[in-house]
Amino acid sequence: MFKRAWLKVKYSIWLKPAWLTVASLLLAVLTGLIDSGRWFALADIMPDFMLTGVELAKTILGVTSGAMLSMTVFTFSTTMVVLTTYSSQYSPRVVRNFLTDDETVQTLGIFMGGFVYSIMALSFMKTSLNGRPVISANLSILYVIACLVQFLKYVNHVSSYIQVKNLIQRLHDHAGKCILDYRIFLEKGKILERFQQPLEGVQVQLAADDYGYIRLINYSRLTKLAEELECCIQVPVITGVFVTEGRTLLIAWHQGDESFDVERFRSCFTIGNEPLEDQDFLFSIQKISEITLRSISPGINDPNTAIHCLKIAGVLLSELADLEHGWLIVRKGESQSDPDAQIICAFELIDFEKIVYYSFYQIVHYGRNDISVVLAMIKALGFIMHRAAYSNRQHIMIFLDYIWDKLPEDIKSGHDLVLLEQERAEALAQ
Repeated sequence: MFKRAWLKVKYSIWLKPAWLTVASLLLAVLTGLIDSGRWFALADIMPDFMLTGVELAKTILGVTSGAMLSMTVFTFSTTMVVLTTYSSQYSPRVVRNFLTDDETVQTLGIFMGGFVYSIMALSFMKTSLNGRPVISANLSILYVIACLVQFLKYVNHVSSYIQVKNLIQRLHDHAGKCILDYRIFLEKGKILERFQQPLEGVQVQLAADDYGYIRLINYSRLTKLAEELECCIQVPVITGVFVTEGRTLLIAWHQGDESFDVERFRSCFTIGNEPLEDQDFLFSIQKISEITLRSISPGINDPNTAIHCLKIAGVLLSELADLEHGWLIVRKGESQSDPDAQIICAFELIDFEKIVYYSFYQIVHYGRNDISVVLAMIKALGFIMHRAAYSNRQHIMIFLDYIWDKLPEDIKSGHDLVLLEQERAEALAQ
C-alpha cells in the first residue's frame, strides 16, 4: 500500500506545484496579517529599506503578478517543446522521464506560487492601512529574484537534459541501480533450475482482476505473508510483463485452513497501463533500444548515437549475463542452504535468452544494412559474452548466428566481411 502511494506521489506532476502554491498562499496570508499591524508595528522593528508605502506596494505587486504569470506560461511552453522533441526524436516512453523530473515540476511550482503570492498580497492592500508601511512588496521582489535564479537553473537543466548522451546516461544509471537491487533480492534465497510443486495441501490461485503491466511486486511482503500464513506460494510472473484479466499471479498451497484468504496477497501486486522503471530495469533497456531504432531511421540517420546506445545496452546486459534462468527458492528460517527446510516462496526469475533477443531483434531487422550498426551490435554481444555464464554463452552464440543469417549478401563480402569476421571472432573469444 505504501509503495502504491509513493508511486502516485513520485509520478504526479501536480503534487509539488500544488504544495508550493499552497505555501505561497499561506505566506501571502501571513504577510497580510503582519502588514495589518495587528501583532506589531513594522516600522518599529524593520529597517526603512525593507518597507514600502501602500500605493508603491500595489504597483510592485501588480507588475510581479503579471511577470510571474508570463514566466509560468513560458516555462510551460518550453516544457511542451522538450516533450515534443523527446517523443519525435527519441521515444514516446522517455516523455515521462522529463515530465516528472524534479527540476521541471519545481520550476512550474515556484512560478505558480509566485503568481498566487503576488495576486493574494495585492488583494490585502487596503486603504484601511492608513498609510502604514508594508513588507509584502519587498518580499515579492525577493520572490522574483528567486524565480529568476530558478529560471536560469531550468534553462541550463533543459539544455543538458535534452542532449541524447545525457538521456542515455540517465537511463543507464537508473537501470544499473535496479539491476543492483535485483541482485540483492537474489541473495534472499537460492536459485534452482526447477521448482517442484508441493504434493500435499490445498491449492488456490490468485488471478489478475484487470489487464495491464505489472509495475511492482512486493517480494518482501509476499515472503512475510507466506510465513505468517504457513503456506507455500509460487509467483510465475515477473515485473514488466503484460497480464490479462484472469491471468494467474500467484499459486498457494495451504493445509486446508478455512480462514486462509488468498486475496491477502493481492496488495503485493501493482498493475497499471504502462510499465515503470522503479523495479523493471528491462523497461530502461527497452527505451535505449527504441532510441537506437530512431537513430538509424532515415528521417534522423544518426548511426553514431545508435552505436553508443548499443554499447550501453551491452554493458547493462553484461551485468545480468551471469544469472541463469530458474526459480528463486526462499525457505523458512535463516538458513537458505538447508535442503530440508520448508519452502515458503518460489519466484520466477528473468530469462536471459529472451532478454537478449527482445533487446536486439528489432535492431537486427532495421539496422542489418548498416555495417557500423551491425559491428556495434556484435561488439555489444562481446561485452555480454565476457561475463556470461556457460548456458548464457550458448544463447549468445546462437544469437550471433541469428544476426549472421539476417545479414544481406552484399555486406558479406570485401572489407565488410573481414571486419565482421574479426568482430565475431573477438566476441566468441571473450
